[in-house]
Amino acid sequence: MVWHLSKFSGSELIEFAVEVEKKGEKFYNSLAEKCDDDKASELFQFLAKEEAKHQLDFSKLGEKLKEFNARESFEGEYLEYVQSLVSSHMFNRDLDTILDKISTTEDAIDFAINFEKDSIVFFIEFKNMVNASEAHVIEELIGEERKHIKKLTALK
Repeated sequence: MVWHLSKFSGSELIEFAVEVEKKGEKFYNSLAEKCDDDKASELFQFLAKEEAKHQLDFSKLGEKLKEFNARESFEGEYLEYVQSLVSSHMFNRDLDTILDKISTTEDAIDFAINFEKDSIVFFIEFKNMVNASEAHVIEELIGEERKHIKKLTALK
């Protein structure tokens, strides 16, 4: 599924975040099956479970979104920025095509690290759209994504 934002909508962004986590779960499960390295396979299984938890976390956040008014230099600036984040996210491309490009454990780890990095950049923007009392949830999710990068890097 390719995502395009025609207008700025918090619920649409939550939907995208949940979809990213679903694709992440599928991606990590596929890597776990594809990978010959037992340690890497175990980590990919763990990461798939983490992505499943994140889906629930973002769904709950979607219920609490506040109205968001971005500070802009020109009208539509923030929408253009968010659109570029959405369109450039790794999982805005076909997952099977990505998986076909992975032939080694190191390739799998590199793609996984890129997924986590893309997600962190995107999730940072969510902090602007939730109440201050809910921002800690996103900060915790970002922290988990950072830990994922550390674990993946340790496998290299």
